[in-house]
Amino acid sequence: MTLFGDAKPAHRPRDLRARHAVPLPRSSLLVPLAPPASLVRPSQVSGSFGERRQALNSDQPWSAIVKLSPSCSSARCRPAPLCFLLASSLAFCLALPSRAEAQGTHFIAEAELGVAMPMGAELDEAGMGIGATFGFGGKVPGTFVRGYLLAQANFSQFSINRCGVQGLDRHVTDTALGARMLIPLFDSIRVFGDVLLASAWVSSQELDSAGMRYWIEDADPRMAAIFSAGIQFRPMSLLSLGARADFLTLLDQTELPEGEVEGRVSFLGSVSLHF
Repeated sequence: MTLFGDAKPAHRPRDLRARHAVPLPRSSLLVPLAPPASLVRPSQVSGSFGERRQALNSDQPWSAIVKLSPSCSSARCRPAPLCFLLASSLAFCLALPSRAEAQGTHFIAEAELGVAMPMGAELDEAGMGIGATFGFGGKVPGTFVRGYLLAQANFSQFSINRCGVQGLDRHVTDTALGARMLIPLFDSIRVFGDVLLASAWVSSQELDSAGMRYWIEDADPRMAAIFSAGIQFRPMSLLSLGARADFLTLLDQTELPEGEVEGRVSFLGSVSLHF
């Protein structure tokens, strides 16, 4: 029999989980624990070699030893967007030539310079030939052939021998309209042919009875035809270099003496712009 004062409370099982569990604040769950000093690489510690060695052997907090570089801080270091921007810029630059090549060009402007000689007359001395050509066109649908409408202007000079008289100068000026057919052989090599209908003016140097030289010029243009064949090398989409042989035949030869020029032949180099 026990007295009331000696009575012991009823036995209750211990709730070890409730007694020993220490609730952590929410903010502590988001803070990463600092690694021990043994896991810190020397390259992460700022200062000289002696200072870094002393810092690694000391008991200072890890946050005081390791100092991140400002260039690699999370606020400034964004490699993913930077790499994406560089890759996009490079892809765009590489796509420009192929896109221009796919769309093609429609206008051409050429400048020609070379050597000119007469047709139908005895050559005394070859001269100079110059010209300019403008065109509009493009690829013929369903084929690999290119077609252009042309407008052309040319000037040539040379000298001939006629009736025993040497060194008679001749100037031929012409303007023409026609067409060009161009066939690509390789990526940068193309051959072409031109056919044009022209109006030509012939200026002739003659001798009078006193042996003095004078000029006779056509007041009205003569009908002529121009046939050309050439080759082009196109190193880039906007520029090409070429060479062509140009033949002009006078269809109207009225009032021309025997042994006079019937046309001209030119061998020209050209620089062309495509746009």
